Amino acid sequence: MKRTRLTALVAFAALLAAAPRMLHTQDAARSSAYLLLRHNDTIAVEKVRRTAGSVSAVISALGQPRVTLEYALGADHLITRAVFAVYAPNAAAEAAPIQTGSVTMTSDSALMEIDGAGGKRNFRVPVKPGT
Repeated sequence: MKRTRLTALVAFAALLAAAPRMLHTQDAARSSAYLLLRHNDTIAVEKVRRTAGSVSAVISALGQPRVTLEYALGADHLITRAVFAVYAPNAAAEAAPIQTGSVTMTSDSALMEIDGAGGKRNFRVPVKPGT
């Protein structure tokens, strides 16, 4: 389970790092795919879909947990809410996630909820207005 959390956090961080490039003004939906390669081997695939109000992604790697990410965009294309789900390695498309979580941004806080094998946990992290 520790590896699953690490995979989810790495995936979440990777998409957040890429988000500024993807968050410019767009009217129509746009899809992209990113491949992580090692020599001639595909290590992971990330499929991203961007609309005017959201960004979604699915990150898959052979034998690793599948991670889905959803971002709601507000004014100036800032992320107002992020939701993730982690699925067991090689799980069927309709399988229930083994871990889920969300982050909702308010004017002064990031409200986080993580639900997994350890139960549901809630966190409130202060943030500077405008960040």
